[in-house]
Amino acid sequence: MTGLVSLGEGGSVPEIGGKAATLARLLNLGERVPPGIVIPAGADPVTIGADVARWLAAAGHPDRVAVRSSAPDEDGAVRSMAGAYRTELDVLPDAAGVMEAVRRVRLSGPSVAALIQPMLSPSRAGVAFSADPLTGDSVVVIEAVEGLADRLMAGEETGRRYTESDGDEFFTRHQVDTVATTVRRIAEHLGCDVDVEWAWCDDGLWILQARPITALPIQPELDIPGGTWEKDVTHSPRPVSPLMASLLPRMDAVMADWTSQWGMMIAGLESRSFGGEVYNRALPPIGKPEATGPTPPWWLLAIVARALPPLRRRLRAAAQAERTGLAEEVVARWHTEWRGQLAVEIESWRQQELQPAAFLELVGMGHELLDLMDRAAMIHFELFVPYLLGVHRWVEDAKKLLGWDDARSIAALAGHSPASSEPTRLMTEVVRAIRETGGVESVRASANPLAAAAELGGEVAQALERWEAVVGFRLSDYDIAAPLVSEIPGLMSSLLRAALDASDVDATVGIDLDAAHLAPEDRSRLERSFAAATAVFPLREENVHLTSSMPGAALRRVIAEIGSRLAADGLIDRVDDVFYLTWDEIQRPPVDAANLVRRRLAEEAWTAAHPGPPFHGPPPGAPPDVRGLPGPARRINGALLWAMQHELAARPEVTGEAVRGTGCSAGVHVGRVRLVRTEADLSRLEPGDVMVCPIATTAWSVVFGMIGAIVCDGGGVLSHTAIVAREHGIPAVMGVGNGTTKLVDGEIVRVDGTRGTVEKV
Repeated sequence: MTGLVSLGEGGSVPEIGGKAATLARLLNLGERVPPGIVIPAGADPVTIGADVARWLAAAGHPDRVAVRSSAPDEDGAVRSMAGAYRTELDVLPDAAGVMEAVRRVRLSGPSVAALIQPMLSPSRAGVAFSADPLTGDSVVVIEAVEGLADRLMAGEETGRRYTESDGDEFFTRHQVDTVATTVRRIAEHLGCDVDVEWAWCDDGLWILQARPITALPIQPELDIPGGTWEKDVTHSPRPVSPLMASLLPRMDAVMADWTSQWGMMIAGLESRSFGGEVYNRALPPIGKPEATGPTPPWWLLAIVARALPPLRRRLRAAAQAERTGLAEEVVARWHTEWRGQLAVEIESWRQQELQPAAFLELVGMGHELLDLMDRAAMIHFELFVPYLLGVHRWVEDAKKLLGWDDARSIAALAGHSPASSEPTRLMTEVVRAIRETGGVESVRASANPLAAAAELGGEVAQALERWEAVVGFRLSDYDIAAPLVSEIPGLMSSLLRAALDASDVDATVGIDLDAAHLAPEDRSRLERSFAAATAVFPLREENVHLTSSMPGAALRRVIAEIGSRLAADGLIDRVDDVFYLTWDEIQRPPVDAANLVRRRLAEEAWTAAHPGPPFHGPPPGAPPDVRGLPGPARRINGALLWAMQHELAARPEVTGEAVRGTGCSAGVHVGRVRLVRTEADLSRLEPGDVMVCPIATTAWSVVFGMIGAIVCDGGGVLSHTAIVAREHGIPAVMGVGNGTTKLVDGEIVRVDGTRGTVEKV
């Protein structure tokens, strides 16, 4: 096609592009679409200039015209390509000016046709969706702004939002109803949910563009096995990637070996993703996991445990673990063997060159790293037991002999977890080195403070390298799809700037046990249990980066490199889409990988807007009462149940406006709320802010030296967040349930980490 095409004439998508073809169809179906002409991609501009001039005259010489792109891949059912091509507004209505605008539009992409229409002068304009693009719910959503909608479409202006039956002085109920009715009718015309650009002029509603909603949330199909599955909001407060979901079953074998070795009264813990959300199911040592029933009373559990062979074996395992000093052996192996080995392996992977590797080599690296992660996970759980036994014994002794509650006893251990404040200490070394060189002002003023600091060389460069190697090479979340800390835009630079403005604070460690009133033997017992607790307390934070976030960071690097290969081959749209494939699919990419990714992204959006219940299946029963078990099994299982209560407690269901939880780190701080829902928000933090989040992952400890307080929807006194907060001496309130919904970004609040309250100032 080489000549002009009237919009009323219509044409095929290859000839006049997707945008013009859709508008032509709607025009012929009776919708109010401004008249126009289309200059096909193949039309000769030399021969059509006169035709354009004649059209302008026939159109009554409009004051201005709009020249919009209309490409074959624009406004399609798979991709909208919104904003990908050029639009020229307010073009003077002379043939020469119009043809120059046509030239610029056609140069913005291959095979782009140009759609010319008179400019409208609307009082209101905007976009409307036949279904909510955030939730997928079947309700018309309208966004409206004053005048033209170009700034709204470019994301430079936020419109007023309306749904059906809304209306106000800015956009009346009649206008809302008219737009909603029209949008539903267009959806019926096109046979799919649509995104419609509209304008309201003195003579009523006009339709400027209509296209399918290409990323509408889709409700995932759930296949949930029997039994009770409890949501894991501590580790996964938001949906996990399909890659991470496919790796969750690898932990089943690790958990089974771990619980068997220590004689625990569960046979393991299964983790599965339902619609992207992670749920856990405890496996009973006898019977099927689908079986339900009340928790047996303590005396019945004591009898059954001694009578049934599978449970007797667990009692013997617990006794053997205690008799042989397994807890002490595990701690010794960490200090003399495991920690050093993991550090060497991880550093080797950090330095690994990936680009020269062939695809199959990268897959092989993935297998090696998954094996490393399995080994590291087992070490992590092995260390968890001596940590729990030591801390739990101290808490029980402090309760009995001093009358302390759990929170006070655990708070007394603050200052004994150096790894919790390691990022802050390493940053302090960087800042001191910069100050010694006199380079503070040059680094602070630089657009790239990290590069400016590195250019100082010497001690500064070495300290910076140590900090970046430890802090930057960590997953920012438990999900392999999460970026490394060093990959979060602006975060490392903002941390350095904040540290340059801060003063050095030397924390002091010490506690008065207030035990003078005790008998000598009780005081001696208390001092021994406190010493034992402080000896194992560092293990909790010391191991988690080497056993979890750093091996995960190495695997992410490899998976991302595989993603770059798949994107280059056209199998997926973007590099990060690789995380929306399962591990099996990554090794053998399906030909429809891109479509799989698009559907899974839509399912993730639906789940984020429609969170699942706290549990699937029968309500969780009461935890078992283990007081009737023999000593070793009672101590091990009692410590585990106690820890689950204080660390893995589900996010509470909260009603009302009050923001209140458990005070997990003492002190009071008044500061500005900064909502941090994902790792991408970390770079928005400024010194003294109150970080409000669903839960903070271990890698988020990098910002604790900068913030003034933390408020979490979930978590308890034994959570990583609480431990790190206490080590930094900042107030922490955990388990509020509603902090991210009731507190507003930027408002001033008073956080009391002793009373567990958050009050608006």
